[in-house]
Amino acid sequence: MKKASDILTRYFDTHNVHDGDAHADFFARWREIAGPGLCDHTQVVDIKNGVAIVYVDHPGWIQKLTFQKERILSHLGRNYPQLHIHNMLMKCVEPEQMGKPSVDLQRKQLADNMKHIRQQGLEAAQNQQTQDISRSDKQENEKDNVKKTIESIEDPEFQAVLQRLAKEIKPGRSSS
Repeated sequence: MKKASDILTRYFDTHNVHDGDAHADFFARWREIAGPGLCDHTQVVDIKNGVAIVYVDHPGWIQKLTFQKERILSHLGRNYPQLHIHNMLMKCVEPEQMGKPSVDLQRKQLADNMKHIRQQGLEAAQNQQTQDISRSDKQENEKDNVKKTIESIEDPEFQAVLQRLAKEIKPGRSSS
């Protein structure tokens, strides 16, 4: 998708409109002009008869933009006097009209992401459980090997000492 500023620049260059750079710059800098928060929920779509037409994706953001209207118009008057913008018309539109995914699509994407995260969590838990079982089997094998080794010793006193020692040593711990 081409940026609005690129399209406007090409149009104004083709039609020799002297204020084309100001128009293109205004559209390109809308994010800065609107400021954080507002810029993610608004989009300038046109300038007609000194009125900047701004699409907004929710009525609540129209209210927030209204609170910032004087600041924005003042900024436009100082930085883009050749555009003669003296007012803003705000129109609430569906997100798709602003090039954003619809709310339904956003919900579906969120549900898909959550499903993926849950699946990853289940897989990690299963892997951990498999490792725990494997570790437990290994410890049992080690215990059996130690028991067989101790039983193979002929000296009963030494065998008794080793059996007490084997009980004291925690399985799976190495002495280093």
